[in-house]
Amino acid sequence: MSKSKEMMHKPYTLKTFSNPETWSGQPLHKDACHKLQVGDIVRLFLMFGDSKGVFIWGKYYFQITKVDHYRYGSTDKIRKFHGTVMDIYCPNWDNIPKDHKISWRREHIMEIPGWSLPSVNIQHNRQQVLEHKG
Repeated sequence: MSKSKEMMHKPYTLKTFSNPETWSGQPLHKDACHKLQVGDIVRLFLMFGDSKGVFIWGKYYFQITKVDHYRYGSTDKIRKFHGTVMDIYCPNWDNIPKDHKISWRREHIMEIPGWSLPSVNIQHNRQQVLEHKG
């Protein structure tokens, strides 16, 4: 792998949160994440490390492209989200490539903003999410 390609794919870990927040910092109940659906946007906190033990962090917005539910028991309970990183707030593309796809769990969501793209309108389920304020 070339040096430049190596730099673009730094290993990362996702930070966990007990409860997500709104874009303005108001706490949401953790069950608000179960109202998210394909097309909604969340913000994740990624920690990047390199071979020298240097760690940097980045907060990135991801648009949800797929939602996995548990197979047994309550089928409305979300197990995992999948999504694509978005070009919002000029993220540092040295750490993660544009349109990078990852998966995450509810506890990795740090923020559920009250807007969505492409027209920066209210998210599809904003009212349901806001009902779960902590």
